[in-house]
Amino acid sequence: MKASWAQQAWATRRSMEIHEAARKNLDQRQVKTIWISLLFCIAGGVVMALVGFAVTRPLKRISTDMLQMAKLEFLSGQADMDDDDCELKGHSHRYFSIRGITRALSNLTSRSRSRTRTRFSSRRSQRTEDSIGLTRTNPTDPSSSSDTSQDERSQYEETRHDHTEREQDFETGEELSACFRLSTPKEVVDMRESFIYMVTGLKSFARYLDPDIMRMVVKSRRQAQLGMGKAEVTIFFSDIANFTTMAESLEPEVFMSMLTEYLDEMSKLIMSKQGVVGEFIGDAIMAWWNVPIDLGQEHTAMALDAALAQQNRLVELRETWHLQRLPDVRVRMGLVKGNVLAGNIGSSQRMKYGLVGDSVNLASRLEGLCKYYGVSIIIEQDAAFAPGVQSRFQLRLLDLVIVKGRTQPTELYQLVCEKAVLPEAFDSPEDLQFFIDAYSQIHRLYRLKSFDACASALHHYRQRLPDDVPSKMLLRRVETLLGEGVPADWTPVHILTEK
Repeated sequence: MKASWAQQAWATRRSMEIHEAARKNLDQRQVKTIWISLLFCIAGGVVMALVGFAVTRPLKRISTDMLQMAKLEFLSGQADMDDDDCELKGHSHRYFSIRGITRALSNLTSRSRSRTRTRFSSRRSQRTEDSIGLTRTNPTDPSSSSDTSQDERSQYEETRHDHTEREQDFETGEELSACFRLSTPKEVVDMRESFIYMVTGLKSFARYLDPDIMRMVVKSRRQAQLGMGKAEVTIFFSDIANFTTMAESLEPEVFMSMLTEYLDEMSKLIMSKQGVVGEFIGDAIMAWWNVPIDLGQEHTAMALDAALAQQNRLVELRETWHLQRLPDVRVRMGLVKGNVLAGNIGSSQRMKYGLVGDSVNLASRLEGLCKYYGVSIIIEQDAAFAPGVQSRFQLRLLDLVIVKGRTQPTELYQLVCEKAVLPEAFDSPEDLQFFIDAYSQIHRLYRLKSFDACASALHHYRQRLPDDVPSKMLLRRVETLLGEGVPADWTPVHILTEK
């Protein structure tokens, strides 16, 4: 019995030891399981966060861009359209995986270490040598080896090294871009690229229309329909003098480059002065102010400011073109303030936003009269006395005429300059004032039929300004009246039959 009790006590202790060991082992495994589960949860959370970030970030960007497109905010900076397109395309490949970055950075590091070794295959070497203007020499030819100096060899090696670095950087950039594309969900990439194509197409379409007109059409939330309404506008026409002769004397590529630069610079200035570039008719530009956006009462002053800004810019362009041995470009401009019909004109299938009215035709006539009077900018009486014009600009009375196609007389004025500016053609402000006031006094005498006093004043005027065309024309009229007599039905209105 004693031995039996001893065996039972040992078995009991052994059982307790085994149970204690099993309990400890179970506790350890539970702790280990908990830690592994926590690690998996953390890793899963990180992965899900990365996936969610990769999915929601481009979607958020698409949503923002779509909102901007709906508001047509991209139309405010059309000069940077190409840069915006590149930025949009870059966004679709911005999201990447850790593995892709690691691989790309590893390749970048290994290649940066190997840049010291400039080994080239025959094809790459030939391309590099051709690009820097060097020709391979025959190593067996003593004359060729003697002609190549040590400096040229060192320059050649440096150039080859630079080309190697550029190609390696380009290849690394391609790998980074590839890993970006592979890491973003395909559906999001497809959606992003489709949106990019849509925005690019809309931006391209915006170049065919003025931004204000396009913004008005989109915000109306209606399909465009034919219809026009009355509006008070200032209309602008410009044309290049001797355009046909210039086109015949220049090579087509040179001429188109010159014309494109001219139209680009002029349209930028018009739009910067809140004008609407309506049409390009060859070398001619038609623009207007105060429709479809109401600019207030001083829209005519804005248009005259734009005309003078274009003439000043042409002075700079002529200097640049002169250095390129290109002909001088002189531009004639006509401006009219009047009431027109503005709106969509055309057919039910094809239409455009434009202006219709007598003022449009008159502006075109005044642009043509610039050649007749030998001046650069002509405006009519309504534009001359529009709000803000007399206080800002120097105007000279030109003539009182009836242009071809009209029955009512039109008083013409030459836009000389802004009041704070002295043109280069005048030596002092007094000369400029004489140029304007004396000719107005001459016209007053002419309209009062004081032809003797008018002729005397014209002779004095032409002594100081011998190259002035309007005074020369008026003197010819006065001498004809003095020599042939004044008709009974004479009026100071000059009837133009050519323009």
